[in-house]
Amino acid sequence: MAYTGKKHSNYIWIPKAKSDLKEYRDGLRLCRDLEDTTGSFNDKTLGNHQVESGAIFNGSLTVEEYQAKYKTQQLGNQSYVSNARMLIRMCRFFGWIHRDAKRKSTYYLTERGRLISQFIGKFPNQIGDLKEFDLFLEDIVTFRFFSVDDLPGYQNKKFKTLPNLQILRFLSQFGYMHHYELAITALSATNISPEEFAAKSDIIRSMRQGKINIGTALREFEHDSTDKSTLTGIYDGPKVLCSFLRQLGLVETVNTKEIQGASEYYQSTYTEYLIKPPRTVFRITEFGEEIQEHYRDIAPIWFDEISGLGHKYTIANVLDSIRREETEVEGTPEVREALTELQNQNSIPVQISHYENNIIGIIPYKGSLDFRDYRDIPPEERENYKAHQTRLNLFDKTKEKSLVQVQLPIDKTLLPQTNHCFNCYPAPCVSYLAHLSTPNSSDYLAYKVCPTDALVRGDSASPPIFDETKCINCLLCVDLCPIGSIETSQTDGRVERILITEIVPDDRELIAIEYGQTTNSLTQYLEHVQNRNLTLSSSQRLSIVRYFEEIISPGKEPRIDQNPFYTWVRNTLRGLGYSAAYTGGAGMKTRSDVTIMAPYPVAIEVKSPEERMGVKAVRQTVDAASQLYRRFQQRVYTCVIGQYATPEVLKKADEHQDYMLSQGVSQFNIPIIESKLLIYLFLMKDTANLTPEMMEPIFAEFHGRISGNHILELLDRASTPSYLRDQISRDLTTLEI
Repeated sequence: MAYTGKKHSNYIWIPKAKSDLKEYRDGLRLCRDLEDTTGSFNDKTLGNHQVESGAIFNGSLTVEEYQAKYKTQQLGNQSYVSNARMLIRMCRFFGWIHRDAKRKSTYYLTERGRLISQFIGKFPNQIGDLKEFDLFLEDIVTFRFFSVDDLPGYQNKKFKTLPNLQILRFLSQFGYMHHYELAITALSATNISPEEFAAKSDIIRSMRQGKINIGTALREFEHDSTDKSTLTGIYDGPKVLCSFLRQLGLVETVNTKEIQGASEYYQSTYTEYLIKPPRTVFRITEFGEEIQEHYRDIAPIWFDEISGLGHKYTIANVLDSIRREETEVEGTPEVREALTELQNQNSIPVQISHYENNIIGIIPYKGSLDFRDYRDIPPEERENYKAHQTRLNLFDKTKEKSLVQVQLPIDKTLLPQTNHCFNCYPAPCVSYLAHLSTPNSSDYLAYKVCPTDALVRGDSASPPIFDETKCINCLLCVDLCPIGSIETSQTDGRVERILITEIVPDDRELIAIEYGQTTNSLTQYLEHVQNRNLTLSSSQRLSIVRYFEEIISPGKEPRIDQNPFYTWVRNTLRGLGYSAAYTGGAGMKTRSDVTIMAPYPVAIEVKSPEERMGVKAVRQTVDAASQLYRRFQQRVYTCVIGQYATPEVLKKADEHQDYMLSQGVSQFNIPIIESKLLIYLFLMKDTANLTPEMMEPIFAEFHGRISGNHILELLDRASTPSYLRDQISRDLTTLEI
């Protein structure tokens, strides 16, 4: 029997959707924006909103061009709509979105989804004492499968199981497993009984003992190992779910050669024509072991098993209150009768004691009760449940956690009287305020300041944390701190510490603001105080550049590979006054690793020290510029940035320039900027008053390796004072730029 998607009766179908958890949070925020402005959302409106916000990005097309490209096609062929449909479907599985049972293609956020949508910035983040990681962990580990969509005809009640918890259990039992092994165990398990777990385990043992191969095991569940569609369908489910578990630190991928006997086992067992022995498999981590042990005795409550229609919603409310440890529920005749009925149901493992109208205790006697009003109530029933919840006047405690305490000055027209950490919220040394809500795909890690996470914000109520072992001394955080609380050495300019005080100075007061919102007063105040200049002595600048070049060299720790290096390039350009984006991440259809958007477009090919700058970089920046020309409709400059410009790279740049000139292009340049020059320019930006307009000739006129002579020419054009020009000239000569 070939795989038939959602109609398959022996397998939990998981759509091949996004797997980045931050993208789910970003998606929920976009859903919230739509719901707040239009009242609801669907796959079409969300898809369009993703394109307009940059969450779905194509570097060669404008938003209008992207939408026009698919306008005449059927809805199913519009990629951005399909993307939104998969996101909505997965979010419904996790209880973050529900469908209006009375209106076609109409969706809303649940209270849980709205709560998660409030998180911004790094992932995972924190709101007061509410941790985003804990919310995702709880929802993903205890995710249960009841339906591939909201239509009752597709609700396969046969699968009353917790797939992700089953994955952890099987990995704990067998040490390591591959997608297909998980497909015929965790995702084919119809319940969580010990008997079924043992039966599925026997199949894997037979494979490990060489008695059957993967094809035979698949056929036991009517999966056709000779049908590519079947194999693709059952492969995707474990792949998506294990990606979630991996991001939460519950599982890890490991090469089969690193596990004794694993490579040989798969060579002898994966012998079907379309199934190749895997290179990597999944393995449970120590944290994963802790979590699966924690949930070992979980007793999920299924809504369709709760009898007594008159009291079903009351029972559901009480069960959810138990989960939140709200055992003191005000008694009413309706509640008392419902709880009495609840206690008499054998399928609900609970003991209840009450005195008159007051419930004294609700004690599970078999397993740990698990029922979520935002997830376990079928969507078509949720409206009735909400009405009943209102009548019972139950209060959701999570709503009050959206407010956090923030320190603001009493007199916002004055500078702080201390340079001790102001505990800004959000912290400009950690996150770019203008990019906190930028979706992932338009600019990878758009909010992030520190490339290596040497400076992070663990809690919105606590000051930033500095880890000197991760610091590459790029001074981005020092430049962005509004009051100079990040101290650097007077001798070599290295970041030493953040000045922190336990005492709130007299010029500040504590006020509460909604998480995710930057109040006007706070924004204006930060803009008011961010007028400090990055001023360093010549010896400090030289020391900083030398240390930076040493620490980013291949083989050094912390290793600055592609992602942190690209982030550093983008952020340094931002520090120089450019509107720059990291556009080279996964899923972004652009050839430009970092793109300068304004005041003039530049397609930048970035090569990290680990990658090294090869001749291919020249071709890539030319291709990127050609692609971006269609979007900007003006001349797009090219540029290559890396640690060291080899003679081969310079030669290839000359060849491209000669070719373009021979084709009638009046002016074509490929500037190559080494990292030591880029950081030096950043350190000198305030002293030499470097602006994007002043530096435009670097991209518009100069070609090849940008040298000290090029920089001196810029200074001469800007009529830089002779004493400063001489100082910079000496620096550049010393640094061999």
